[in-house]
Amino acid sequence: MSDFFKDFTIPSLNDWQAKITKDLRGSDFEEAMTNTYPLEEISYKANYHYSTSEVENEIPGTGDYKRGGKFEQNAWEIMAEVPANLDAKAQNAYALDALMKGNTALRLDFGNFSNEECKTVVEGIGFAHIHTFITVNNEEQFELAQEIAYQTENKVRILSKNSVAKNICIDAREVLVSGGNSTQEIAYALHKGHEELHLLIENGVSVDNAAACIHFKLGIGNLYFLEIAKFRVLRKLWSFIVEQYQPEHACSKVATIEAQTIDVNKSVKDPYTNLLRLTTECLSAAVGGADFIVVRPYDQRATNKRPEFTQRMANNISLILKEESYIDKVIDPAGGAYALEAITEVLEENAWKRFQALENGEMDAFIADVNAIRAQRIASVEEKKNTLIGINKFPNITDEDNTWLAAEKTVFGSELILERDANVEL
Repeated sequence: MSDFFKDFTIPSLNDWQAKITKDLRGSDFEEAMTNTYPLEEISYKANYHYSTSEVENEIPGTGDYKRGGKFEQNAWEIMAEVPANLDAKAQNAYALDALMKGNTALRLDFGNFSNEECKTVVEGIGFAHIHTFITVNNEEQFELAQEIAYQTENKVRILSKNSVAKNICIDAREVLVSGGNSTQEIAYALHKGHEELHLLIENGVSVDNAAACIHFKLGIGNLYFLEIAKFRVLRKLWSFIVEQYQPEHACSKVATIEAQTIDVNKSVKDPYTNLLRLTTECLSAAVGGADFIVVRPYDQRATNKRPEFTQRMANNISLILKEESYIDKVIDPAGGAYALEAITEVLEENAWKRFQALENGEMDAFIADVNAIRAQRIASVEEKKNTLIGINKFPNITDEDNTWLAAEKTVFGSELILERDANVEL
């Protein structure tokens, strides 16, 4: 096998910096090479060199799992959320249609359905071939879901409030939905995850079984590299937390992560820009190693919906990244990138400090901080410091007869949709 690299010279750090300085044509080097994101409370350099890198020779599927918990490929499940406001027959039709269109996982909520209605919801679904999250609300529903789960190989997770040894979804997505940032989202996920882990262990569940019961739901923001780093940081810090309880199996330290797109930066006045946003967001979650990805239709929270089109587009984004771009074939494709490693390190440090504050009971201050970032985010769009195409710059010349629904409530106040909530004059 030939040595491909022998034909190329390796530039020194001085050579690299001299070339950058020349290309800057008089601009200040430090200022130009520093990326600062005030809303994310993070800054990092844009230029890195192998001689200054402290990246260790990490292997995906081992160690602290920053590089992922997968050994063979970077496959993720394409998840569809079945709308809970449909009747039982309509939910069943929606689920079957979603599976026929390429989804490989489902989220079902039995709501207040009777046992017979629940059976209608699941009729004809091959649970042995897909991953499913089923939310149950009473003992009868729980028993039906257990019957389904027994027929599969750990592919059904039952979410229930009626049992100690239950599967628990840590919904940290609400931080981003409310206008918060990624540092806050990671810290909140770790705090709530640790809270549930400790409670399960206190109730007699082994640390291995307790950790297996917990999975995390994160939102996907619009800063591509930061989002990749976010999933890496959550895995690393969760691995450290679980390790303190001395699990018997190393795999117990691997976080199960579901990623969902959010509506904060979406537009119903310039709808097709959303396809670009959704694509980069889904890609960042995939490269970051998310286990489940939900690309929500961009008009899901709009008054006038086109579900046949928008749901299809949402599905196709993941399918294209898998079947045409092969993003699922390489484990941690961004691993070792110097800039990304630097972002990961800064984000890890910031998130851990926030987590420690939450562990010390500072939830009220945390909520206030999330709302402070929300206010800054709105101001940055109104003052056009943050550009969102179709929202505060380059408006769509076609009049789109569509608006957003009223804000939903979250743990931190109200959801944020900048097109609806920011006062922008175009």
